Amino acid sequence: LVAADPALAALEVEGQGDRVLLHLSAKDLLSVDQPNGAPGERLVHALGGALGTLPNRIAVEVRPDRPAEFSSALGYATRLARRLEDAGAAAPVAARARLVAPGEPASIVLIVFDTGPAPAAPR
Repeated sequence: LVAADPALAALEVEGQGDRVLLHLSAKDLLSVDQPNGAPGERLVHALGGALGTLPNRIAVEVRPDRPAEFSSALGYATRLARRLEDAGAAAPVAARARLVAPGEPASIVLIVFDTGPAPAAPR
């Protein structure tokens, strides 16, 4: 998944049994790749394309280190989830925030669960 695109080469990948965590660099997401381009557009586009090939459920989790940042972290997670969907990731990409443990650094993580989305309810 991440080896196929040079834009994804710097991602840290962590297996956790029933899920895989892709640790994103806030610096890469906030950097402007080209004039008038959205910050981190190359990374978001590469992630959306790669995640679009998977049937798995996906979540964006922003992990702030201060309670006062929880609301803005959730807002950023929602915007990043929407950007990933626009770039090709299978919708819905869930957005969530979770405070980190004391001493743990703030971070942004994509969670790829080992299961696909729930089947649509019959109409």
